[in-house]
Amino acid sequence: VRAASGRCCLTVVCLFCVAVRPGACPKPQGLGLCVERCRGDYSCPPGQKCCSNGCGHVCMKAII
Repeated sequence: VRAASGRCCLTVVCLFCVAVRPGACPKPQGLGLCVERCRGDYSCPPGQKCCSNGCGHVCMKAII
């Protein structure tokens, strides 16, 4: 199952569709911290996307 503006994710509990926010992530600048501060766009504030920082993932302002 796939939403028109999202991708579907399989979890231990259930299958659900997660909206992908518009825009693109900025390109990583070197190696970032190896931490996972977000799991997808849905876990970031409005106007931000969950992006790679070169090692982990953090919320960043989307490039429109």
